[in-house]
This record gives sequence, C-alpha cells and structure tokens, in this order.
Amino acid sequence: MRASRFLPALLFLPVLPLSAAEATTANVTVHPASTRISETIEGITCDYAPADAALARALAPLIAALDRDAVAPAPVTAAATADAPVTPLSIADFRRNRADYLARLAAAIGLKRPTAHQVECYDGYLDNFERTEQVMARLMEHAGEAFLIHSVTIVHKTDLLTRLKAGEKIPGFTLDPDGEHGSAQWAPPEINGKDERLVELLKQREQGQLDLGYNYSVKDGVVDFSATTKMTRSPVVPATTAAPKEPEPAPAPSAPATPFPLVIRPEQENLPPAELAELFARQIGDILAKLRQIHLGQFQDSGVLANLLLHETTETGIMDRYIGSRDRRWLCEGVANYTAWKIARDRAGETAARQVYDLAGQLALYPDLREKIDLRKWPAVENQHKEDANTPLNRAHYAFAARAVFLIAERHGDDFLPKLFQEIGKTPRTKTAMRTVETAYRKLAREDLSRVLAAAVAPGTTTATASPATTK
Repeated sequence: MRASRFLPALLFLPVLPLSAAEATTANVTVHPASTRISETIEGITCDYAPADAALARALAPLIAALDRDAVAPAPVTAAATADAPVTPLSIADFRRNRADYLARLAAAIGLKRPTAHQVECYDGYLDNFERTEQVMARLMEHAGEAFLIHSVTIVHKTDLLTRLKAGEKIPGFTLDPDGEHGSAQWAPPEINGKDERLVELLKQREQGQLDLGYNYSVKDGVVDFSATTKMTRSPVVPATTAAPKEPEPAPAPSAPATPFPLVIRPEQENLPPAELAELFARQIGDILAKLRQIHLGQFQDSGVLANLLLHETTETGIMDRYIGSRDRRWLCEGVANYTAWKIARDRAGETAARQVYDLAGQLALYPDLREKIDLRKWPAVENQHKEDANTPLNRAHYAFAARAVFLIAERHGDDFLPKLFQEIGKTPRTKTAMRTVETAYRKLAREDLSRVLAAAVAPGTTTATASPATTK
C-alpha cells in the first residue's frame, strides 16, 4: 500500500536509520547523533524525538490495546449447531436452506423441480464458496502478524520535508517531483514457508472452479447443453461436516514489519499529547480494519456471492430445459438477474436485494450506451468474440436486458414469468428460439414483446419495482 503527500497523518514507511553511537538504559535507547530515542512501552517500540516523549508514552498503551483486541479469541457461539440462526444470503444460509433455494429457482422458471444441471450448478458454486472461505480463513491466520503494530516512528512533517529537500536519503521516504511533498511506504512482515493445508485447499478450490466450466457444442444453431457440460462431479460435502484435523501452525514471519509511521502535521503541533495519541490510535485502528477488509477482498460481499449462485443456477435451468438458440442471450441474462434479485427480496428484504442486483445502479453506469444497445442481436456467449466480452457495451447489455425483464414483471405481475416459461416449454427445446418466446409472450400478455424491448432502451423509462450490485 502506498500513501503520498504525507496525507493523511498516517503514512507507511520503514524505520529511520539509527546512529552508530547509542546510549542504552533499560528499554530506552538514545541516539545522540540524530537526537532520537527508541523506547519500548508495553511491547510497542517507539522511535521519536525527545520533545515527543509524552506523545509516545500516551500512544504506546493505546496501540498495545489495539493489538490485544486483534488477537483476542472469537467468542464461543452456537453457530455450528443446526438450530443456530444464520445470516440471510450467507454461505451458511445457502447451505442450510439448499432445498428451499433450489425450489425457488425452479419455480421462478416454471419448473416443478430443478433440473439435474441446476442442482450441480448450485452445489458447485456453493462448494467453491465454502472452499474459498476455508482458504481465506487460513490466509488470515498467516496474515495475522501483518495486522499487529509492534513499532512506530513519530516524525514531524516540517522536519521530514526539510531533511528530504536537503538531499538526505531516508529509507522508505522519497521527495515527490514537485519538491514540496513526500511519499513513504510501510512493509508488513514477509511470511515464508509451506503450509500443506493451504496448498490442498487451493488445489481443491482450483479444481472446483474448473468443475464450474461449460463447453458448449452447437448443432444447427442450437447449443447442446446437457451433453457437453463439465459439471459432472463428486457429491459436495459441506465444510462444517468435514472430519476435524489437528490444526497446523502457520509459518512464522521471516522478516518483521517495518515501524508504522506517524507524521505530525503543522496544524497538529500544538495538540495536547494525550489528544494527539488518541487521534493517531483511531487512525491506526481504521487503517488496520481497512487492510483486513482488503485482504478478504470481495469474498465477504454476500451480494456478489448470492448473485453468482442464483444468477448462474437460473441461467443453467433456462438453457437446460427451454432454449439453446443463438438469439437467447438477453432473455437468459435478464431473467437470471431478475430472479436473483427477486429471490433475495423474498428471502431477505428490499435492501438485501439491492446488494444482489441493483438495476438502477447498473443502468446509471451506461447512459451513453443506450442508443447502441440491441438486445435482439446480442450474441450468445459461444458466438461472442473474446475481445468483446469485457467491453462496456457488453456489460451494458446485461443491464438493459434486466430492465426488459423487470418491465415484464411490472406490467404483468411476479407470477407471469413462470407461466411464460411453461408456455415456451410446450415447444421442444431443440426447436425453440426467440420467435417461440415472442409467440408465447403475445398469447399471454396480449402485446408484442418488441414493445417491451423498445421500452427497455427508451430514455426515461423507469420501473416501479424496487431497484433490484454486481458485475453482471
């Protein structure tokens, strides 16, 4: 992580060089040449100028308390028991209520029960999420040392810039090209060593991701879905039921973290030491919390996970049972995002649903691409050029396809889509194309589907349905 211009007050940098001449008394080391002091207080080593002694001695106990809180064992709960509550749309919720979710996913597209490939898709994603959760937990064990502060360097911004401008080389600090500002880095400890458990978890996770892939074969313009899927896999065993193993110790740090920098800005010079110490402690706590969040990445975003699981399982069912034509794309993607949003709404409420799919938010990303959207000509995945897959225009099609489906539900009710798919299902899958969908829609809705597609890309069109965030 890099911070520049010495803002905010907390920066990341290595420890300042120490003079060869030292006078040591107990846990205090004085460096006459640099007029700096190193003192260890409650396990926290502070490097500071003599004038900042009161600040260092007020700050060290606060940092020590942050470290103690960071390593405190989690309270023992009944989370692992069968009757303990689980957070809606969490991995535990998707596992415990698997049958209910699969039933909802099937019913959303007019099926009495999920197809075999829907079940495999759901289990495959859920299994992968659980493996990833174990990987992240293991990584957090390894990274725990990186989130503790063992030493700090307290410097004054004015003095630091003066030394840098004078040409002094201070490890970890650099003067910006403008000659008026500086930058610094903080290095957490390096962890070296092989963790057999982590290696095995990563191997399982990689294989799980491979299991989720599909190879489509096309014959006469229709995707042969069931014959070419790579979803055949061994039954999923929930992580909570795995046989317990003796915990393996995480590899020890091979190099300690560099001191955490605290830069006193000019406007902070006259603050009482105790007040400045509390300010720095709060900033340190906030930064470490953000580091933990970054380390976990998006994996803790239940909305993203829920969308992946619900969207892909829905789309799998549509392709498996109803349609494999090359013009299916907008219907499959639009219904998949709508279904993910609707199931999330029904299970967890409006706010949670918007975290799973935020239609208004997605549409707001692509206002300038509206006139370029052509849902009918949006190519199916197997027919799309690889270089087009991650373009803004392709991503915009997801949003406007979802808008079309939301409009259908708004105009005809939540129960319309299941009826539409049942009507579509009267035609054999190999003979089903968008003309089949249009005929079924006209029969049930008494209007042409083209009117909905036109409204979906029309300026100012809104849906009364609560705005259903993902990258889909």
